[in-house]
Amino acid sequence: MSFLQLLASIYLTFAPGQLYAGPPAVLYSIAQCESGQRHTVKGELVVSHTDDVGYFQINRQHTQTAERLGYDIETEEGNIAFAVYLYQKNGTRDWNASKHCWGKPAIPAAVEAAEERA
Repeated sequence: MSFLQLLASIYLTFAPGQLYAGPPAVLYSIAQCESGQRHTVKGELVVSHTDDVGYFQINRQHTQTAERLGYDIETEEGNIAFAVYLYQKNGTRDWNASKHCWGKPAIPAAVEAAEERA
């Protein structure tokens, strides 16, 4: 499953019973800026010099909270699910350090086309 499909699938679980329009485009942009939408490179987890991991470069200081919620931020699904949790709780605040990048459109063409049709 591609990153975009996985994000859409996981985001849907956070909004059961609501009209599903897909995850906010900013989440795609954040993951693009944080990791190039890569969770692993050559089979190794993407980890920054500040101990941020995965697609959304979630800092390992969040590990306890994530695990308490049932997420493993070092797995693809857990990283995305915890990122969605953070986004719903705090908006984009947790990624302000990279806002200079994701604050500009970085939306994949397929997502942009789908949003235009909606």
